[in-house]
Amino acid sequence: MVSIIIFQSCESKNKRNGIIKDSKLVKKKEDKYERQWLETEYIYPDSILVSKVEVYLTEDNDTIYQQCKFYRNNVLDSTRSTYYKLDLNKKGNNQYYGRIYFHLQSKGQFKNQLIEKNLGLAFLHLAGDTTKIFDFESKNKDYVEFEYTHTSDTLIGMLYQTRLLDTIINGEKKVRIVEIGFPIDNMPKTNNPYIEVFDLYKNKYVR
Repeated sequence: MVSIIIFQSCESKNKRNGIIKDSKLVKKKEDKYERQWLETEYIYPDSILVSKVEVYLTEDNDTIYQQCKFYRNNVLDSTRSTYYKLDLNKKGNNQYYGRIYFHLQSKGQFKNQLIEKNLGLAFLHLAGDTTKIFDFESKNKDYVEFEYTHTSDTLIGMLYQTRLLDTIINGEKKVRIVEIGFPIDNMPKTNNPYIEVFDLYKNKYVR
């Protein structure tokens, strides 16, 4: 199982720009979501399989599924796991830098030939009535490096990967564009506005 959402990249970029400009989407102060990891263990005669899934929970008991990791006998099965690793560091006065690594499970995913992939990180900070936006991207890499100046180490944003794939439609060679997105938070409680903008409530398990 893996939690993903796929949408056309041209539309998603417009929405990303929209959230940056629309202050109404980011002025809410309350924490709407709580992040948790759910763990399930399956015991077989020859192995133990553990499933760990990150969820965003709301007060209305809505569950938004995100990262997932599968372990067989305590060893991570990367072919069935989709996750990110966030490394955030501070240097000097209000100076932050870091790297976010993204791994997409390979089992049953995107059998068309890959032309190009791009990984991006967009996140925001609130300072009174001002919203400051940071956006970083990398090409044909599985990580994004970033550096910024701000008074807070709270990170609220979105990680998105765009893939360009060869495909054939009605006998003609075409390019398929898909984008996979995840909300990014480094605190257990958040009011990440990207969840509503991209309708991540509609995320589903892909078995």
